[in-house]
Amino acid sequence: MTGALLHTGASFAQWLEGPADAVEAIMGSILIDRRHSAVHIVRRTPLAARRFPDWSMVLVGHEAETEARLQRLRAAATEPGLDAGIEALLAAMARDAGARASPSTGSGRTEV
Repeated sequence: MTGALLHTGASFAQWLEGPADAVEAIMGSILIDRRHSAVHIVRRTPLAARRFPDWSMVLVGHEAETEARLQRLRAAATEPGLDAGIEALLAAMARDAGARASPSTGSGRTEV
């Protein structure tokens, strides 16, 4: 399993990637965990390649703009612009993850 966990200060967003049965097992445990509320599964889709192949789970930063993106994604769960919103959020997460992997400071990896 690989992926990214985003915390905005108000919300969390998580991207999980790996074998379908492993992703489903993790999602099952998230859905029954009382610490989680208002869980929204935005997309389930097969991938040609992992977006976060070097991270078991990278923790990416928080910005007010990112919280606004998450709010728009929740509101647009079935709208045509959903895929573009997901791609924009994932691109921001990947940029933040890439910034954490600085060659001058070792791996720079933050994993949870």
